[in-house]
Amino acid sequence: VIFNDREYIEGVDIKKEEFYKKVKEIKQIPKTSQATYMEFKEVFDKFITEGYHIICMTGAANASGTFQSAMIAKKYIYLILEIYL
Repeated sequence: VIFNDREYIEGVDIKKEEFYKKVKEIKQIPKTSQATYMEFKEVFDKFITEGYHIICMTGAANASGTFQSAMIAKKYIYLILEIYL
């Protein structure tokens, strides 16, 4: 989520309470950005290494670039496995 050109990662850089406080203080709707394919790949790699199967649910392919980012990341996974998108 982005407030005044500063990006925060939910649950890492900003907690729920702080998010709502900023919404009230700034009085503007925050912007969002899609996850990059490298962010997806890092998460996919982590869970694959731990032996998990992956089910990734994103917004509609024609409404958001997030699905495309996940698909690109899937192509860069070098193990033979199934990632469901």
